[in-house]
Amino acid sequence: MARADTFSFRLNEEDRRRLARIARRLERSQSDAIRWLIRHAAREMEAGMELVGEEVKK
Repeated sequence: MARADTFSFRLNEEDRRRLARIARRLERSQSDAIRWLIRHAAREMEAGMELVGEEVKK
């Protein structure tokens, strides 16, 4: 998947250290780690929405 768009944001020192730690653990760049976190969070949210949807149906 081509990555043509850029997005900037600010981090405080603690969040920057956390991001660096996550990137090291994943053995990826910090940009890759952010993409991984976004995808992981989206999957978790989608799974949660499915669970909520099932509860509503009952």
